[in-house]
Formats: sequence, C-alpha cells, structure tokens
Amino acid sequence: MRAETAGDPMTDKKWSRRDTRSISREMSAKGVHVCPNTVSKLLKHQKYSLRVNRKTIAETQHPDRNRQFELIADFRKRFEDAGCPILSMDTKKKELIGNFRNQGRAWGTKPEDVNQHDFRSHASAIVSPYGLYEPIQNRGTIIIGLSCDTQSPRLTAWTHGFLNSAGLPIPP
Repeated sequence: MRAETAGDPMTDKKWSRRDTRSISREMSAKGVHVCPNTVSKLLKHQKYSLRVNRKTIAETQHPDRNRQFELIADFRKRFEDAGCPILSMDTKKKELIGNFRNQGRAWGTKPEDVNQHDFRSHASAIVSPYGLYEPIQNRGTIIIGLSCDTQSPRLTAWTHGFLNSAGLPIPP
C-alpha cells in the first residue's frame, strides 16, 4: 500500500490511489481473501480518508459570459433608481416526494426503510421549490410548487402576492 498511498502532509490526511475492489483482487492473488467492504473498513481503521470528485473542468467558456451579469447589474441599478422592486427568483432541483432515500443522516437506533429505487412513477408528488427575494427591503419567501415542469400561472399569482405583501408596486 505504501506505493499507492497519497496524502496531504499539512493535514495528515491520506488516501489510496486504488479502489477497494482492486486492492481486494490483489490481496486475493497473494492468498489473503478479503472482500472490498472489509478493505474499506481496514482503510478507515488505518485513518485513510474518502475522496470526493471536485467539479473543476469546464468544457467551454463563452467569451461574453460576464456580459449577462453586467446586464443584470445594469437592470438592477435602473430599477432601484426608479423605485421599482427588484425581484430575484431562484429555482432549485425538483424533488420527489415519497418514501425515498435522502442524502442526509440522522441519529437513531435503526435506519429507516425506503424504496430501493427513486423512480418518478413511485412519487406521490414532484415539487419545484422557488425562492423569491427582494433585496432593497430584504424580504423573501420560498414557494413549493406542485406544477408541471414549467412555471405555472400560480407562480405569477404568488409573485404578485409577495410584492403586494411587501408593499411593493406590481409591474404591469
């Protein structure tokens, strides 16, 4: 393992350049039969760390990429100067509602049983979370939409309701 170990001398973290399956195969070839799960436990016991992928590779970068942000900043300044509301809206990933596995962890005596597969057809609903924020008055709200893949007319109604409750003018 020494030749296949890498690490960070500043943090004492170390990791293997090889995956648990290949380590298991090599050990089996040397007469020590151990499954990949046991290799994982042994590495953890030896204070090896798991690594995660890091998104650093961009396929292409458009030469005018920054232009969109400059245009948004210009529109924001013009709206602010005119006393109009600046409404920032953010849409998050759609979520399946039902008995599905979540990424988080919870302390408990036993794990919760969930569906083996996250099929859309097994979902009791699919929600689309939207965030609305008005930076001048520092007010915001989150809307959980149960609509189709596109924004529904209800979202427009909620946006108008948000502006109205914030005492902001509703644009035509």
